[in-house]
Amino acid sequence: MGIARAFENIRTVCLAERAQWALWLPIEIGTGVAIYFALPWEPPLLLGPCATVISFGLYRTANTDVGRILLAGSTAIALGLSCAQWRMAAVSAPVLEKRIGPVRMTGTIEHIEPSPSGARIIMTGVVIPRLAASAVPARIRLSIRGDQARIVRLLPGDRIKVAAVLRPPPPPTMPGAFDFQRHAYFLGIGAYGFVLGKIEKTGGDARAPPQSRRILRAVERLRLRMTTNIYQRQSDDSGAVAAALLTGNRGYIDERVLEIMRDAGIAHLLAISGLHIGLVAGIVFAFVRILVAAFPWAGLRVNGKKVAASAAIPAAFAYAVLAGFTVPTERAFLMTGLMLGGILLDRRALSLRNVAWAAAVILIFRPESLIGPGFQMSFAAVTALISVYAVLGVRRAKKGQRHASGILHASLRYIAGVLLSTLVASAATAPFAIYHFQHAAAFGLIANAVAVPIAAFWVMPAGIATFAAMPLGLEAVPLELMCTGIDVILSCAGFLADLPEAAVDFAAPPGWCLGLVTFAGLWLTLWRQRWRLAAIPFLAVGLLGPAFTATPDIIVDGSGRLIAVQNGNTAFLTSNGRAARFEAEDWRQRTGTATSSTWRADAETVQGRLRCDHHGCTMDLGQRLIAISMDAATIADDCRRSSMIVATVPVRGNCRLPWGIIDRFDLWRYGTHTVTFTDAGPVVKTVNGERGRRPWVSWPD
Repeated sequence: MGIARAFENIRTVCLAERAQWALWLPIEIGTGVAIYFALPWEPPLLLGPCATVISFGLYRTANTDVGRILLAGSTAIALGLSCAQWRMAAVSAPVLEKRIGPVRMTGTIEHIEPSPSGARIIMTGVVIPRLAASAVPARIRLSIRGDQARIVRLLPGDRIKVAAVLRPPPPPTMPGAFDFQRHAYFLGIGAYGFVLGKIEKTGGDARAPPQSRRILRAVERLRLRMTTNIYQRQSDDSGAVAAALLTGNRGYIDERVLEIMRDAGIAHLLAISGLHIGLVAGIVFAFVRILVAAFPWAGLRVNGKKVAASAAIPAAFAYAVLAGFTVPTERAFLMTGLMLGGILLDRRALSLRNVAWAAAVILIFRPESLIGPGFQMSFAAVTALISVYAVLGVRRAKKGQRHASGILHASLRYIAGVLLSTLVASAATAPFAIYHFQHAAAFGLIANAVAVPIAAFWVMPAGIATFAAMPLGLEAVPLELMCTGIDVILSCAGFLADLPEAAVDFAAPPGWCLGLVTFAGLWLTLWRQRWRLAAIPFLAVGLLGPAFTATPDIIVDGSGRLIAVQNGNTAFLTSNGRAARFEAEDWRQRTGTATSSTWRADAETVQGRLRCDHHGCTMDLGQRLIAISMDAATIADDCRRSSMIVATVPVRGNCRLPWGIIDRFDLWRYGTHTVTFTDAGPVVKTVNGERGRRPWVSWPD
């Protein structure tokens, strides 16, 4: 009887939430995408489409509400799996197997990202005489250093001949770290490298490219000219940021400026997203509406709102294209376009349905976006903001409250809105920032309270004026005004970033914590009945993710160049202070380790649990001894005395140890290893073991 009543209560609540059901469609599609990327093996290509057809067929024949709901969800999940499989097959291209070079190569420039020290280019249609045509990557990214004179002459569409050293996309630095190979696979980039010597132009493509490619190259040329023009006029930090805000090109921004903005919590200003697209659309909308109202004859005969919306949509699209059309930009334009379209159709402009529609479109056409921080943080912020303001609007309507009139009250409401929006967006994106970047800004609320109004009322209006003045060559004055506003923002950010404890570092939490936080957050924001509060305990558990993180005791680089051993909770001892610096910094960041230093190899000094000489180290665990060997001559002795060997050299012969052996062959085959000692023994994780057999994973065999 009690069970029947419980099910009836659940049914009643579900029916009361009927208007919210559609919001879960993109979540179910995303679940199918997540299942695809979580698999340790590549599923059969027809698995997703067959599952979609079967689920949809069963949905059409279902007779009960519960059955139809469950089958609709399974159909959406299967659709997400199908989209991910389709996308994987669509972008499949050759990947370089090993480092080669210097080699002579010819290719066409598709994209150029200039910087003060050089440029990065992406080449297509590459011909490498030393490689068979079927083994040449479809896209190759090259770095060019120095000699700006030769770089400024290059344009997208140019056919060039260069000598370069090429290497495959690198694997993750440690298990669970950012998978650069997967990222490159879905970008179609099969090799990275750097240019040696001169760059020789050989003309254009032998065959005329299709119209779509010619349009893309024309857009890239325009972006490049604008970026170069902006930085030439304002060759300082503000000019570099201005170029990033107007064209999405961050190459000129100094790493010091990026670090300041991250520590102050305003790095999101550089990601062309809802704030920027909304401001551009809003400014154009307001300007056109005021212009229509300024002429009584037009104001009395046309709908000024619809005329303004008709002008704001192409303006927002043009800005999105110039900014590179990244995932946050796509989401922002889709939502802005739908909002302005709602004005044209006399419909509600902004709701969670807009968010759901934008998410579904992106997941269907670019499913790999789901696992990137851009998609996750962008949608987390906008979902939380709309949900919070919807709740506040309902409460205000129930109480019959109205906004007080007057400039002072409007200004106070705006300031309160900025603070609330910053607080909500920061809280919504913090779990994703900690998971992906292990970093959080302590004074982000203060920094955004200053930066966002300046960006809204000063920087972006001046930026739009710069856009409008560029065809006439009159951009100097509005660009100067824009850069002055950016200087104010950077000064404030620099002051806050220099304060003690301005930035807080965390250890990367387990993946299940992020999944739990995501689901609990969606449950809390998408439902409207009181049962949504059931998500709060699960949200709290997920937010404790860093507390569940166990720092590895030993990390060994997959190439055998570097070994790191935990020395207390906040320090690492490493085998080398010069090799694999990028990997060492990433290990320190992901484990939340404050410092690292090179271990002393004098055999007399005990450093924590470690005693080292020039051949390696021994790690004392009390009842067990762990050997860390970098010399094959010590292997026989290590086999007699140790419970486990971690070696950067091959271990040959009859060596059997209770806790096993990790040697050079294991590193070559499985990539970077981490070893965590527990009461039950060592827990060993590897890069390739965590990723499985997937098309983007490079297995030596």
